[in-house]
Amino acid sequence: MLSGIGPAAHLREFGIAVVVALPVGRNLQDHLGAYMTYRRKQPGSFHRDMRFDRMAASMIRAYLFGNGPGTVVPGGLHAFIKTRPELAVPDIEFMFRGTAASPHLWFPMVRPAYVDGFGIRPTLLHPDSRGELLLGSADPLAPPAHRLSLLHRAERSADPARRI
Repeated sequence: MLSGIGPAAHLREFGIAVVVALPVGRNLQDHLGAYMTYRRKQPGSFHRDMRFDRMAASMIRAYLFGNGPGTVVPGGLHAFIKTRPELAVPDIEFMFRGTAASPHLWFPMVRPAYVDGFGIRPTLLHPDSRGELLLGSADPLAPPAHRLSLLHRAERSADPARRI
């Protein structure tokens, strides 16, 4: 937009000469999600395996024999659901994480262990709302203005690219 390509009225607000008037920055979508974490009462097996000496032994075992904890990348579980039966595809994804948000190698008296936990993040897959990205200033180093409009429904159109 700083180059003069964008919504004419918006560019003029910042004293930018309009080269081409286009709806730049429109139709911004975001997959709204909320990440919730919980602390475990007792550390789990992954927490135990993340102790530096145990992980070093696991990696050697994985390299030499191709088995053990060093061969498994801990991943989460995913679930897809429809919030209404008439939907053609699921509109919510649940991402389950079986460990803390920031696990790291640890070793007694060198680096403390992380607090073990688990988490879940429900995320909206097909947002109806549409926001926009605008200039926050004519200064190229200034952050842009985001208007997400997360709680508004978009106007329906036969062409999804034309939703506003």
